[in-house]
Amino acid sequence: MHTSTRPSAWADWAKNYPTPLPPAPEQTFEHFYLSLQAAASGLGVAMGPRALVHDDLEAGRLTAPLGFRPDGSTYLLMTPLPARDDRVTALVSWLREQAQGNA
Repeated sequence: MHTSTRPSAWADWAKNYPTPLPPAPEQTFEHFYLSLQAAASGLGVAMGPRALVHDDLEAGRLTAPLGFRPDGSTYLLMTPLPARDDRVTALVSWLREQAQGNA
């Protein structure tokens, strides 16, 4: 299963594996979340960010048979300047802690 937001995700992933992917029916969803829900419902195989599949992995609804690999994507936190609000500072600290725990 594919997602509209990352149409080349499977092709990019396959570049890291010597065995080509077997042909299979394809279905495209608008967002990773929807493709992951379809996979958890048994409709096929999907890929997605670790943060989106963490709970499903822990609960045994999904599995990552080949683990996770960096794909070069980057996520940014953006706020209006200046971002001096205590809540923003707390969020940035929490995000950094989470990123270090998943490295």
